[in-house]
Amino acid sequence: MPIRNPLAQEILNKQRKNEYLKRKALTKKEIEQAINGLSNNDQYLHNKLLQMDSLFGLYLEYRKETEKFSEFVNSRTKEFEQKQSKDKQGT
Repeated sequence: MPIRNPLAQEILNKQRKNEYLKRKALTKKEIEQAINGLSNNDQYLHNKLLQMDSLFGLYLEYRKETEKFSEFVNSRTKEFEQKQSKDKQGT
């Protein structure tokens, strides 16, 4: 049951925080929760990137610029690879 008195709630929150800070190591449950949270966030971001990639591909298809964009990317990739090989030879 939540405490309705804001002052009492603040005191309780401070006590909980102090107890949490006094512990030196995380519990196994806290570590598992953190890892699960990170895993969920990672999966969410992965799905969003896939959606953005799909949307961008559809946009290029809509604009009928798919081949033009592919040629542009290939030319930039070749330039980057040439620069990388020159940098490796120089060092």
